[in-house]
Amino acid sequence: CIEPLEKALSLSPDDGELRLLLATAYLQSGKKAQAMDTYQKALETDPNNFKLLTDLGTLYLEDNEYDEALKYLSKAHEIDPESAVLNYQIGAAHMNKGVAKRDSLPEDSEDTAYKKDYEMALPYLAKSLQLNQDDESVWAILGRLAGQVNKFSLAGYAFSKGDQTQSVVIDSASMEDK
Repeated sequence: CIEPLEKALSLSPDDGELRLLLATAYLQSGKKAQAMDTYQKALETDPNNFKLLTDLGTLYLEDNEYDEALKYLSKAHEIDPESAVLNYQIGAAHMNKGVAKRDSLPEDSEDTAYKKDYEMALPYLAKSLQLNQDDESVWAILGRLAGQVNKFSLAGYAFSKGDQTQSVVIDSASMEDK
């Protein structure tokens, strides 16, 4: 699957859709570095391609390269700020960046600078939930982060909404059994 795409790309090097297909094929073949390089090259010719930006940002997020992930995901957010998944990914990047900072601190450290990253995650997680209110795992994450930055009313609200979502899921599942 890769060889024909590489050959076609050599004949049409500016074809962004072909590069996207090739990057996807590399990913499916376990060639993540080649996929990332292909996404980068595709963005040179199509810098505002939402799919390219989100896919590349997601790969950086998976590699725990949060600043790079945020660079691409934020650019995609400029194009479509109404994507629940994208808002979640940006929130997750900020949150995970904060977790990495916190985890690198000595156990007795009083440094709380990592909480700034948590605070930066909150509006994106909230937007994700505004767009998709049924995601109980995001409600739980929002609740935990809000508690970490002393926004206890938001934390309580998030946990209660997550519990309501879980009840609705449980209630509908029990109704199906009857």
